[in-house]
Amino acid sequence: MKIFKKLLAVFCVLVFTLVLFIQFLFPPIAASYVEKHSAEWIGRQVKINDFHWSLLSFEIHLNGVTLLEQDNQTEFVGWDNFSLDISPLALLTGTGKLESFKLNGLRANVIQNGEHFNFSDILDFLNKQNQDSLSIAQKEKTNVIENQKPIADSLKTAKDSIQNSQAKFVNPLKSLPIKVQLENIDIKNVSLSYKDIATKRELMVEKISVSIPEISSKNPDAKVLVHAEFPLGGKFDLTTNVNLDSGLFKVNTNLNEYNLENAFSIARSIVQIDSLKGNFSLKINADGSISDPLSTIVSGVIKMKDVQLKESAGGAYELNYFGTGFTGVSIAQNKIPVDSLIVNGVNAHFDLFKNTNNIAMLLKQEPKEESKDSTIQAIPKELAKNTEDSVSLKTTPDTTFAEKPKTKEKLPEITLKTLDISNVKFTLNDYSIKKPMHYTVRDIQVSGKDISMKSLGIKVSMNFPQSGTLNLDFKGSPSDLTTMKINLLISQMALQPFSPYSIHFTGFPLKAGTLNVESHTNILKNELDSKNSVLIHKIDVEDKVKNIEPEFSIPMKVGLYLLKDRKDDIKIDLPVKGNITDPEFSFGKIIWKTFCNLIVKVALTPTKLLTAPVDALTSEDSKEEANTSED
Repeated sequence: MKIFKKLLAVFCVLVFTLVLFIQFLFPPIAASYVEKHSAEWIGRQVKINDFHWSLLSFEIHLNGVTLLEQDNQTEFVGWDNFSLDISPLALLTGTGKLESFKLNGLRANVIQNGEHFNFSDILDFLNKQNQDSLSIAQKEKTNVIENQKPIADSLKTAKDSIQNSQAKFVNPLKSLPIKVQLENIDIKNVSLSYKDIATKRELMVEKISVSIPEISSKNPDAKVLVHAEFPLGGKFDLTTNVNLDSGLFKVNTNLNEYNLENAFSIARSIVQIDSLKGNFSLKINADGSISDPLSTIVSGVIKMKDVQLKESAGGAYELNYFGTGFTGVSIAQNKIPVDSLIVNGVNAHFDLFKNTNNIAMLLKQEPKEESKDSTIQAIPKELAKNTEDSVSLKTTPDTTFAEKPKTKEKLPEITLKTLDISNVKFTLNDYSIKKPMHYTVRDIQVSGKDISMKSLGIKVSMNFPQSGTLNLDFKGSPSDLTTMKINLLISQMALQPFSPYSIHFTGFPLKAGTLNVESHTNILKNELDSKNSVLIHKIDVEDKVKNIEPEFSIPMKVGLYLLKDRKDDIKIDLPVKGNITDPEFSFGKIIWKTFCNLIVKVALTPTKLLTAPVDALTSEDSKEEANTSED
């Protein structure tokens, strides 16, 4: 009896010692062991500040964990606190229960330099550790290359399985051998940063949180909450509700007041800009099924406010407000119905040079990728290298891997109920002519109703500098830009701002005058037929500019005098015809050429020349005109 008691006491002491060891001594030993051997396992140093657990509550705590960079000083990935609370007693009822999963203060810093990332060495290390797996691939290389039909069959089987999975969704939890109950999954204060050294792109997301209250075999309804914030302003919220029995889901996404400066470095790597300001907001709701994601119906609102973009060349663009709303967007039906598109307060410009323009200067050209043979690329490089001696690889496309001819994809059916663009200012800076022209049009209004890919009808109005208005009615089809109708009406437009063009084409600056135009243009299969009725009132020019060779040499003053009627008006019909795809086609140049030829023709008729004012015929420029007429 005494021996039994002694053995029992020894057993209790051993158990107690073992419990004390597992509870208090094993965690620091395990943490130290991981720190010491982490470089052997993944090629990087791991630091663990605190590791402990509770055998009574089955809680695991792993705090202050850091995965260092190659320099063993800089943090690559790390977190502050991690805890895991499981309930092993629930296994007695056939349930795997997770009481809580909590992660706080996760940090990850991703750096890219060309094709290399700051974690590429880890992947290379792990790949080197798994070189033995290549021997298995080498043994199977003959079957992979010589028997290509099973590959095609496997691809077909995978495709069929995807299609079959779309027929009916099966709750994945119900296929498990035990019941599952996951509760209180909570991830907080996550920060992610990305930096591309080559392109200087930077992206930072802070205060990321993910919360999942419950995923259970008993309750098919699961909810996921995601929140994130951006350093310079902007909040992102996502709520997902999924029914695991039916596979139906609802996703609500909200990006509120996202500061565009957060994306400046990314935008700068694409376009030539010096600054980007403004904010962006969106709300998107999606309803669909996991088994058939293409049937998802999407609706939402997108807004932009106070946008300012400054070109590296010095120009700037401004946008006060942009908003659009859409409902019932369906990928399966290939439909994008847009309720409204509203734009207000735009300040834009177009700079034209002899060989380029500011838009071409703004956009950066990406290098073209060289085409590669699809047959060779279909086989892994390592496998192809190992089989060069035993199997001759085909350089011509095989029937098994031959790509099917691509069918022309059907464009989505886009409809727009309401188009409203207002308060737009546009400036044309033309540096391609002899004297630069700066022309600013204000109060541009664009409106339209029931616009689709088959039918486009819009109305445009604007105010010209000094005086004059424009009204335009356009009808056409976005799917067929070779055919359209344009009706244009210009009233009382001041001609003096167009003096740089007059100097360029004729050498004479415009002094005064107004223009009225009624134009009816039809384009059928790229063939333009335009009828233009022009009324010019009280046009006058200054003396010819010296040391300038104009496009056309004409007797401008005499010609204008001869064209004018008793009311000081010039009435002209200017028909314009031609193929708009012709590189030599220029609508403006045709009009100026027609106008100048008309002046020359009229000036050569002596009927009204006899009544011309003496000063018009005796001035130095008039003498030059007369000499030109005689020639």
